[in-house]
This record gives sequence, structure tokens and C-alpha cells, in this order.
Amino acid sequence: MSLRVLVFDGDPPLASALEQALVRIGCDVVTQSERSSFMAAAIAKTPDLIVFAYQPARTEAFSVCLA
Repeated sequence: MSLRVLVFDGDPPLASALEQALVRIGCDVVTQSERSSFMAAAIAKTPDLIVFAYQPARTEAFSVCLA
């Protein structure tokens, strides 16, 4: 069974590069760049790991961690 990884990054080229690297090592990767779709994917996909490579406002980052 492969590791399910959810990648959230507002920089599509960086997100794509990260996705390619994770797929090469056998991960099942879902990439999101919009906050609303990220939260929905985090709930629906139940990832084993979330890579949150985005620089939101401090309170927004905290709310993502709580969700």
C-alpha cells in the first residue's frame, strides 16, 4: 500500500515538481493549490501525510492545523 500524500502549494510549478518526486518513490499524490479545494481533499482523501508548502497568514495556518 502506498503512502497517500496531499500537497498544498500556491506555486504550481513547485507543486508539480514535488508531486513528481513523490510519485517516483511510490506515493499516491493529490496536489491542490486553492484553499477551498485543499480542505475538501484533506477531508475526502484522508491522506497519511500533508505537505503544506504555502505561506498563509499566521491565523490561517493555525486553522488548517486544527482542521
